[in-house]
Amino acid sequence: MILGSFYLRRTSNGNLTGEFYNTTNDTIFTESADLQIGNNESFVGEYDSTYFDGGAQTRKLKIVMKNLNLNIFTLEWLNNGVAQFFGEGFINDDILIGTYWDDQLEAQLPDELVRFSR
Repeated sequence: MILGSFYLRRTSNGNLTGEFYNTTNDTIFTESADLQIGNNESFVGEYDSTYFDGGAQTRKLKIVMKNLNLNIFTLEWLNNGVAQFFGEGFINDDILIGTYWDDQLEAQLPDELVRFSR
């Protein structure tokens, strides 16, 4: 099971750059995500994400607003259409800061907590 933290900064073109770490290592890694659907005014959208966690990985990243709150978001990193990582974050100084976890940890969460987080 993986639990980690991240930050993502939006570029002037709407792409994302950031860093993350998790419970499986002691290293801070980088992530870059190219906007595919959305606009450069918001973090909301779909991205092609590349990150380095012992080697290059690619995923689809979907970011949506949580409960119509303009500063709180839910994230999913998908591999071949299947959510592999889940996350939540908030904006501070134009940076999306949050926590993420893998599908194994997601499966262990009580239904009440999963409903609360979505």
